[in-house]
Order: sequence, then structure tokens, then C-alpha cells
Amino acid sequence: MMKIMSERALEGLIKTIESEVRIPEGIEEKILVRVFASESEHDPYLMPFERFVYEKPLRIAACISVAISGMLWSVMGGSFANWLIGFIR
Repeated sequence: MMKIMSERALEGLIKTIESEVRIPEGIEEKILVRVFASESEHDPYLMPFERFVYEKPLRIAACISVAISGMLWSVMGGSFANWLIGFIR
């Protein structure tokens, strides 16, 4: 047997069909992460060292230059400053 809808219920149903549907924020990203994780065997996130190298190359360059400078200073002693000044001129 078929139930007969009231006019208000029918009107409400039609209004919900005509309204625009919005996807909640963050759902698309969660779905993409799940799909990529299920398709690949690797974790989609970078390890902290990889993130440091790939996202902040100037910081790693500064760290390397400080390390090299400290090593040269310890090897050459006081003449490192004179060598550095001569190199800059």
C-alpha cells in the first residue's frame, strides 16, 4: 500500500532537492590521504629530516656553512680570520 504525503512534507522534500549541497571542510583532504595511502605502500608524510631538507633548504645550507666554518676555524686556528679577510678582498 502506498502512503499519501501531505503537501507540507512534499514541499519540504522538494526544497531539500533544490538546495545546494556543501561538502564539510577537510573531508576532501581526508579522502585523498586515505586513497593515496591505500594505493601505495609508503606513508604519504615526510619524515622530519626529509621535511627539513625539502621544505627549508636555506636552513640546511646555513647549518652546513656554519659547520664548515667551525671546522676550518679549528684546523687553521687564528690564521682563519686572516684567510677569510684575504678571500673576501
